[in-house]
Amino acid sequence: MSAADEHTEPQRAQDAASSAARRAESGKRKQYREANRERIAAWRDANKERIARERKAARLADPEGTRAAERAQRERKRTRDAQRLKHNTYTRHVRNRDPEAARERSRRFRQENPDKVREYQRRYKERHPERARQSQAAAAQRYRDANAEAIRERQRLIAAEHRRERPDAYREWYERNLEAQRARGRQASRLRSRLKKAGLPPRTVRRVYASDRRTNEAAADEYFARERSVEELAVISTEYERRSALDLPREVRALRVQLLDGKLPAAVYLQRSVDSRDPESDAVEFTTKQYATALRRMRDRELEQLRKVHEQRVENVRASRPQIFEHHFYRRRAEMRDEIMMDSAARVQRGLEPYDLDAEMRRRVEEEVIPIVNAKLAAAKEAALGRVDEILARYGRDVDPAAPFQPPGSPPSSGPGLN
Repeated sequence: MSAADEHTEPQRAQDAASSAARRAESGKRKQYREANRERIAAWRDANKERIARERKAARLADPEGTRAAERAQRERKRTRDAQRLKHNTYTRHVRNRDPEAARERSRRFRQENPDKVREYQRRYKERHPERARQSQAAAAQRYRDANAEAIRERQRLIAAEHRRERPDAYREWYERNLEAQRARGRQASRLRSRLKKAGLPPRTVRRVYASDRRTNEAAADEYFARERSVEELAVISTEYERRSALDLPREVRALRVQLLDGKLPAAVYLQRSVDSRDPESDAVEFTTKQYATALRRMRDRELEQLRKVHEQRVENVRASRPQIFEHHFYRRRAEMRDEIMMDSAARVQRGLEPYDLDAEMRRRVEEEVIPIVNAKLAAAKEAALGRVDEILARYGRDVDPAAPFQPPGSPPSSGPGLN
């Protein structure tokens, strides 16, 4: 053994002993924190101002050490984030490669470690309570949809058992709510009378299961949220203007089908509906002036909707200002702290008071956030103005084929446009 090896062997043993002692001490601190988590959290909540003062005094006493510690902390965070992203990518790759094996591993882990699973779920619910409630409700809904018939059969058996145990339960409930049920019956009778007087069919109630109702509601939302073309909006406005005539002529209904299926221009629909109108019908003739009024109302509706959308965007930008401030604060705080420390040292040299680090940092971040928010507001305004120009151009006399339309034999002044 060489002299160098003899010299380093005790040093290695000493380093190993020091590392073991540090690990043991770290383990003890971790055990203490785990055992006294609530007490530590309560003490921190009760001494926030003291903690802030001590941290501020430590920063002022050793600014270089503070910056070095913050740099080390940022580096550790970047390392942890990179490792977490790498681990998540690998986990997704393994799960996508063999999903059944991944599910089996998950089931086996839950069976072998129920305490850990409960602890993980508890922490997740504490960090994300709203997301946990939504996930739980969605999972329960998926279970009910997948086992709908079994759940309904179980509910029928429970209801039948209740009826056998208490055969007079419904009669007792009805007698307790007698006045409310009589008022409900009178209201239903008045509704039937009004429908009959108006020549409308009676109210029909169709009972559907919850899953079917959700499917119908999703289909209705998709239908009514779909953007309509100018031609389709013209058809809707035409029928709205003719609301006094409940049943349109057969030729007009056929032309409406052609418009929706064949994408005909609105002007063609108007011309053919005027040419093929039923002479014996009492419906008021839909003239060019009424059509221009309908188009103007369509334009005003689009402009009003655009105004509401723009106001909502502006409100969203203003509501997101705290998040923008926080993001900018955490992104710039290290660099800005160095600038403020140097400026504070310069002030002290000039005989002035040093800066309050936290207050000055927030003031400077606020100054940098204001242009960002103003830029977002300006972008929303430019987008709204561009959309206004598109709407006005679409309903203009020279662009929309329906706006300058004149029925056969009518003078030019009988059909004012929108411009």
